[in-house]
Amino acid sequence: AGVTLPLLKALLTGQCGAAVQVYDKHQGRGFMMSAYDAFAFAAGPGKWTVMYLQPTQPRTDDSKSHFLPEFDVEQDRLRSVPTDLWLTGAAALPETPCYDPYQPYFPPGLTPTDFTVGEEVEVQYRFREEDPYGWWKGVVFEVVLNTGFVPSVISVSFPQYDPAMKWATETVVWGQKNAKPPVNGKQQSTGGIRKCNAPQVEAWTRRRREVWQF
Repeated sequence: AGVTLPLLKALLTGQCGAAVQVYDKHQGRGFMMSAYDAFAFAAGPGKWTVMYLQPTQPRTDDSKSHFLPEFDVEQDRLRSVPTDLWLTGAAALPETPCYDPYQPYFPPGLTPTDFTVGEEVEVQYRFREEDPYGWWKGVVFEVVLNTGFVPSVISVSFPQYDPAMKWATETVVWGQKNAKPPVNGKQQSTGGIRKCNAPQVEAWTRRRREVWQF
């Protein structure tokens, strides 16, 4: 769930900016219990500078601050990109992503029937069409399997938010993005979904209790 030894070595030696995911972007409550793709560079003992993936179109409003570099990021806010998102086999380069953070990702070999109510998962979400997706920790509360030409839908709750908030629940439409009604001209959407393994659940639980205290 944390930073692997090869990745840590690359960071410490300054050989390259290594691909990681960063918990709680800019430590803002609006990014609570999320993980965003970034490149990290060693910046001193136990400290990192992270460069977040950029939107495909430059921002001109205050939200551009969400994509600025973040400095003095502590090691416990970094995790290696989950192994199910990386290429494997002899042809794969070290730390080579096999998914596009700007597109919905659905784990190969899984179907909606593999997800169960109460299961802890991560859901892709973005605030604008041009943004990369982030992974948000949630809990499955309903699975509606496809009938005819209607795709399957997995509904997920996010306990980190008040039930009255519009972000407290979201739906994932299997195999495609799920665009939300535009808000002030901003097209938000959910993308894919992935399962959390036991170490990832433990890492999320630790952050929930120690950082956000709920």
